[in-house]
Amino acid sequence: SKHLLSICGSISTVFLWNLVDETGHVFPILLKSCKIPCHAGKEKISFGHLPYHSDWMFLGTTFGNIYTVNVKTCKHSNYVIYWSNAAKVKGSKGAPAET
Repeated sequence: SKHLLSICGSISTVFLWNLVDETGHVFPILLKSCKIPCHAGKEKISFGHLPYHSDWMFLGTTFGNIYTVNVKTCKHSNYVIYWSNAAKVKGSKGAPAET
């Protein structure tokens, strides 16, 4: 079967769909979803990257932080790159695009 990953940035959620082909028509069936624990609801997912042959998707946010999600289980990892915290240490006032 074929699968599809979709990201809804406004609610910071990743969806894993199964694409079922019946008589020439493809129907999506939701298998799993994963809400990313972004900062206080203000941070939104703005980018997703799934490396070739990887089980881990990287999700960038409007704050510049990077979260990881296992695409097979649709569960987020506790491993997070907090750019917003690193930028404070280095004296930057914004996300990577703003520096």
